[in-house]
Amino acid sequence: MRKLARRDGISLIEVLVVLAVVGLLIAILLPAIQKTREAARRTQCKNNMKQIGLAISNYHDVHQVYPLNYGAGAYDGTNRGASWMQMVLPYIEHHDVYSSIRFGQPLNDSQNRGVAQAVITEFRCPSDGSPNLMDGRANVAGPL
Repeated sequence: MRKLARRDGISLIEVLVVLAVVGLLIAILLPAIQKTREAARRTQCKNNMKQIGLAISNYHDVHQVYPLNYGAGAYDGTNRGASWMQMVLPYIEHHDVYSSIRFGQPLNDSQNRGVAQAVITEFRCPSDGSPNLMDGRANVAGPL
């Protein structure tokens, strides 16, 4: 009878087969993972929209009117030019940003620089790759 030769390692063919199987599994699973992530982003976007709706409703409960888009703001004459996005900030837990707004000044004024550069996550969908600033411009580095 012939004795079989003893093997001390693995062959190149075996390594290539394992790599091919791993690559195939990754190719199959990657789209499923991406679909799951996109579903999570959609859910987060829906939650953000619900938060904004609740904030507008709460604003209405307090002031008995809905916030205007670049209107008189809180209707006491002090918030001229404020947008609804600024007026609902206290109702979406952004009191710090709201309290730092200088309502008599435009958002691109130096006194409102920090506010204009604030990124409020509730105002954008996670699938959107370009977060927006409070004044509607794209979030780019540099002076206002």
